[in-house]
This record gives sequence, structure tokens and C-alpha cells, in this order.
Amino acid sequence: MRLVFLALLASACIWSCSPSEEVGPAAAACLELSKTEFTTDDTITIKSCSQGALYTEIYVGDGSLLSKESEIQYSFKTAGTYTITLLAYPTDPRADITKSEKTVVVEQGKGIGNSAPPVACFKVSLTSVSPGQEITLLNCSEKAIRYRWDFGDGKTDDALNTTHSYEKAGKYTIKLTAYSPGDADSNSITEEINVGDKYLLGMELLSFAETKSSGETWDAEPPFPFGNGFGVEPDIVLEYGIGRDLTKTDVVNDATAANLPIKWQLDRPVKLDGSSWTFRLLDAGFTLGFPPTEDLDVMNTFTSTLNDKGADGIITLESGEYELKLYYEIR
Repeated sequence: MRLVFLALLASACIWSCSPSEEVGPAAAACLELSKTEFTTDDTITIKSCSQGALYTEIYVGDGSLLSKESEIQYSFKTAGTYTITLLAYPTDPRADITKSEKTVVVEQGKGIGNSAPPVACFKVSLTSVSPGQEITLLNCSEKAIRYRWDFGDGKTDDALNTTHSYEKAGKYTIKLTAYSPGDADSNSITEEINVGDKYLLGMELLSFAETKSSGETWDAEPPFPFGNGFGVEPDIVLEYGIGRDLTKTDVVNDATAANLPIKWQLDRPVKLDGSSWTFRLLDAGFTLGFPPTEDLDVMNTFTSTLNDKGADGIITLESGEYELKLYYEIR
């Protein structure tokens, strides 16, 4: 019986006598304002610069919750002194909630701010994309306090700035509506987005290594002149495609920096699907003999998916001294 009691006592001590798990750090609350001096005519941006926060809350004036967004725009309807408070919630719920406060004095405006209609404005990162490719939308509206994004595919968003991607090909209209305080007035602006498949039109080589990494020339010095294609400079050919199904371009013999950019135009556009594509630069040299035999040396290889990359019809591939541009169009 005594042994049983000691065993139970030891078991209890394992749970009660072991040190408790360490509490995680509190978040560093931080609050930024786009203006420190303003009137009732102005719209200011209130932004969280907190670090280590799971999320933040912004309160204005009487302590009412204004937003849980990390960045908002706000207009004060009446003059006065206001305290803007940001609460930063830590990732560990046992840690303290921290806050940052700023006191602002709002002067009475001339009445042109809140009475004037809002001006909707936004900038889009891409207007031609493939399905699944993300676009970024940055709001540049003025005299507005609330926003509604309509992406034209049945989805909407109320954030100040946002991102979006489309699942299917087609033409879509993004509409941003900006609302004045109290929704007294609104203004809208639209932008057309073309969503479709990318088709490769051609390639352009902008730079390459003129010697091997060892410092040797790409081709050996011939014992006597053989003519074009037998110099020490690389005879550049580009092969491209998926897996082992690669197509070769025409050869540019004895290429130097003076030949750049080297361009290859495709006779027929090639669809860039979601597969991993290979673009391999080769030196199509020759081994001297009778007759000479072709000897292909790999100069550089680019391997990448392409349907989710690019902007304004150009995809840029870079590796060391090599830079290759791919030109495409959306269909």
C-alpha cells in the first residue's frame, strides 16, 4: 500500500512540479498616420506597423471599433481632439495585448471635403493574365472612406487594396466603387482584364558568358582558318520545349557581345501550359576531323513553369551571366 502511495505522489509531481511552458512574446504595437495635421475636409490613412501580431484592431474617438483591417482610410466629420488607438493581439493568447495611441486635433474645414463626391481610382499590376495568375490592385481613390471591389466573376472584396486571380479564360471587368462618409455619395471606375492562355512568340538573348567558367574559350583554336563557325567564339543555338521534346533554333555562328541581342522569331506561336519548360543554350561547336563532327556543349539551362509568370507580354529568365527574354501574347 505504501508503494502505491509513493507512486501516485511521484506521478502527481511530474505534472505539478515540472516547469510551465514559456509564454510567447507580446506583439509590438505600432500605429502610423498619413497626416498629423488635417481638417474635416481631409481623408487620412491609418496603418498598422505592428510586428509579431496575429491581428490588430483600430479604435477612434469614443472607443468604438473602427476596423480590423491593417490599413484603412478615415474622415472626421466634426472638428475636435481625438485619440486613435491600435490594439495588437499576440500569436500566443497568454501574452499581453499591447497598444499604440496617437492624439490628433482635427480643425474645421471649409466644407469642401465631405460635401465633394469621392474620386475612385486604382492601379492594376497586369491587364492580361493566364488563369490562376494573381494580379495586384492598389487603391488611389480620394475623399472616400469605404470601398467595394467587383471582379466581374461573381466575387467581391471590401478591402482598401487587394489581389485577385481568375479561374477561367475570358474578358472580365473590374469595378471599384468608392463611397464618401455616411455613403452620401459614390463614384466608380472600371478596368478590363483579359484572361487566357499564353502563346510564345519568340525569344531574345540579352547576355551570355563569352568563355567557359574555367576561362577557356568555348571552341578550340583551329590550326588554320576554316571559315564561319570555326572560330573560338560559341556558335549559339537555343533548344526549347517540355521534357525531351525540344525544338532547336537556327545557329548564330561565332557569337560575341556585338551580336546581342540575339533574336529568334517562331514561325508558329506555341502554347505555354502549366508544364515545366526547358530553354537550353548550346554551343554547336565541331570536333576537328575528316569530316568535322558536331559537338554540342551546354552553356546554360533555364527550367521553369511559365503560365504563371510575366507581365506586359514579356517573361524574363536570368541565371548568372545569362539573360533570356520570352515574348508572348494572351489568346
